[in-house]
Amino acid sequence: MKFSIKRLVSQLLALVLLGDFNLPGICWKYNTAEKKQSRRFLEYVKDNFLTQLVSEPTTGGVWLDLLFTYIEGLVGEVVVRSCLGLSDHEMTEFSV
Repeated sequence: MKFSIKRLVSQLLALVLLGDFNLPGICWKYNTAEKKQSRRFLEYVKDNFLTQLVSEPTTGGVWLDLLFTYIEGLVGEVVVRSCLGLSDHEMTEFSV
């Protein structure tokens, strides 16, 4: 099944997309990637005018947990906190 963010976004007034995308090979500072799958994901992000808002690593020194929106100012105060319980992922807090 092909995932179409473009179709989803065109039907929404606002979108906040958060999750463990498990794409450690993406450099979010420069929006670059070496692997084909990661480059394709960056293309989807660009084609759908999404902005990734997590600005520091969330798991073992890499950005796996990501937060996207396409409306400037909709999401703010993004902070990566310590792990909850036995999880190896740090918590991501933000306001909408």
